[in-house]
Amino acid sequence: MRKLFLILLVLNCVAATAQKDTSPPVEVRKFILKDYSVYHYVKGDLNGDGREDAILILKYNSENDTIDYRQMVKPFIVLFRNPKNKFYQALRNDSLMPLDMTVCNFGGIEIDKKKSAFNINFWGGRRDKWRKELTFAYKTNYKNWHLILQKETSFDAAEMKLITDENFYIKEEELKGITLSNFNFDKEVERRDAMVSFDSTFFYSQPDKKSKHRRVYLVKGDRAEVISETTNFVYVYFTNKQGKSTMGFLLKKDLRLIPKR
Repeated sequence: MRKLFLILLVLNCVAATAQKDTSPPVEVRKFILKDYSVYHYVKGDLNGDGREDAILILKYNSENDTIDYRQMVKPFIVLFRNPKNKFYQALRNDSLMPLDMTVCNFGGIEIDKKKSAFNINFWGGRRDKWRKELTFAYKTNYKNWHLILQKETSFDAAEMKLITDENFYIKEEELKGITLSNFNFDKEVERRDAMVSFDSTFFYSQPDKKSKHRRVYLVKGDRAEVISETTNFVYVYFTNKQGKSTMGFLLKKDLRLIPKR
């Protein structure tokens, strides 16, 4: 069953890459920036008003080999349709798409009009393959999309087995404050350590306070390297005195975060 899941995951990534982007209609062309062209275009109701909106992703038209920041940036634009059936730009984020598309593949966008939400997928890797799926849902009170789910999946393609320490779901409770406007795919995490400030703290496989913790734990004074953070958890890499390494989530309340010099 596990092998079947992994094979389907690989095929899903390949199929996503093979999808062709839809050419936008004439009414969308005015939103294409100078020196840019369409990278991806998809239609659907994005805010629950019953009208067909659109997501437009642009790419820079490079005419030479000179490295230009614009060549890397892919503007992510949300177009709303007003009551007069005309498009207007509702949001633009130049940091949602990864800058280095040579190591990160874009897997497409799926719009769920019933929930005013959409999924965007990325994948990459050679032997150690990974996939990231982001789900944004529209919040009417904030007039913005909030990240409500982030799925991280990794597996060893040669051994056909999941890399268990790098597979987790981050739910909405742990993604507070992250919106379509401020999401940054390439945001660098501040280099710092997490030092245990309680007598002990257990590792969790998922950043979920309702989930069961693992048997592995750290004791007061232990330090681990911070990889990423959620609202209530810190994802860390820890190596004990015997050289054995462990990755997992620790409760932020049990830690003191120390910047690295």
